[in-house]
Formats: sequence, structure tokens, C-alpha cells
Amino acid sequence: MVKVVNAVGTSDEKCPSWCTDWLDYWNRMTGKSAAYCRHCHERTSDLCGGHVQKVESTLTELKKLPGLYITPICRDCNNYKNKEVFSVSEDDLVKV
Repeated sequence: MVKVVNAVGTSDEKCPSWCTDWLDYWNRMTGKSAAYCRHCHERTSDLCGGHVQKVESTLTELKKLPGLYITPICRDCNNYKNKEVFSVSEDDLVKV
């Protein structure tokens, strides 16, 4: 499992032209079909491909690592104000 946090400032990022949206990009790149949010683990049809960053934590700080990834996340959890760190499988992260 890898610790991640919602990325800030990515709402203008455009997915590749061969995809309809970021969730479609994730589905195509992984060969899976997303059925639940990787943050709250709720099964929902209201999913999107959320931009996240890997993080590492020390006793005194939380450091965001370079690089953006897409993972399935529900629209409620996919919010730049949501700064909660959560764990996802490395297999559920697709590099942007």
C-alpha cells in the first residue's frame, strides 16, 4: 500500500484525447472497471479519476513526492480541501 493525498491545482488538467475523462483513462490503463472509491471505499457510480500525489511522512512533516497519479475516487472525496492521507494499492495508481 502507498500513502497518497489529493493533489491541489489539477482541475484544469486535461486527459488524453483518446479518453472521455480521467476515470476512462484509469480504466483503459489498468484494464479494470472502477466500482468503488479508493478513499472512502464506498461502492458508487459517482466516481471520477482523481489526481493524487504520493506522500511520505516523518515525525514532524508530511512531504508530497513529485508526480501525479490517477485513482478512482468519489466526487465527495475528490476535493482539494480534503487533505486527508489515505492508502491505495500501487496497482490502483496510474501515472499521469
